[in-house]
Amino acid sequence: MELQILLILLIAFIILGPERMMDMAVEIGKLMRKLRLMWDDLKMQAYIESTNRKAIEEETREIEKEMKELEEEIKEEEEDERDRSRTGGNASNRTSEGIKGEDN
Repeated sequence: MELQILLILLIAFIILGPERMMDMAVEIGKLMRKLRLMWDDLKMQAYIESTNRKAIEEETREIEKEMKELEEEIKEEEEDERDRSRTGGNASNRTSEGIKGEDN
């Protein structure tokens, strides 16, 4: 691999000459710098998206947990209300019957 690179550089040096070879090296250096910056930006964006996804998933789990707790509370309150209405309804019927019975 290294031998191949040296051979390519030697052929380029012969074809381009020393001045153009230096210009070409500068341009290749600029291109490599741009590629490295683009790669770093891509990695940073992937990291940010991963972090955001994890945060959203955690928030979703917390919200689902709270919703289940609220649903359970609502069911308990509905059952309590039904029990109270049954008990309270029977007591009010007895009370009104007792009052009617006293009137007679």
